[in-house]
Amino acid sequence: MQRLEAIAFPLANPKLWLRYVDDAFVIVRKVQLEHLHNILNATLPGIKFTREKESDAKLPFLDVLLQRQLDGT
Repeated sequence: MQRLEAIAFPLANPKLWLRYVDDAFVIVRKVQLEHLHNILNATLPGIKFTREKESDAKLPFLDVLLQRQLDGT
């Protein structure tokens, strides 16, 4: 995973990258989302990433429901 991060980070410059076991929580600009997803899936053929988009400013991650506030925080 460190090799993957070393390759993907300089190309996509995520604002936040957190991982726990086989899950990752990433914050990037919308215009970079597809690009980062493609980089992650192309870097290591044995690892494929899926993604979930927020719905109504909410995003489930592990056993937590994250909610974005109106001011974007």
